Amino acid sequence: MYSGLTENIGVENNFNCFQIETNWELNKIKQFLKNDKIFRIEDDGHYISIFTSKEFKKRQILQMLLDKEIQINYFRDISNSTRIFFESKTITDEKNTN
Repeated sequence: MYSGLTENIGVENNFNCFQIETNWELNKIKQFLKNDKIFRIEDDGHYISIFTSKEFKKRQILQMLLDKEIQINYFRDISNSTRIFFESKTITDEKNTN
């Protein structure tokens, strides 16, 4: 359960999460986005979620997508979205085991 200001959602997380919609396949995106700041890329059936270190900001991921010429139909930074509550414990546990 969360109790606090909505603008503070996700600020304590040690990662950022970005959603994209693209015509590219997940494996191709994973191949093109190899980077030590990106630690997880997954497809939820509609969007592809890209999990990065907290230092990797939306400007950097957008620039990387542009540089790799990945066609983007939709982009959203969900690092401070309520959706991130469902990911934060899993990501934290995953990062601590690696």
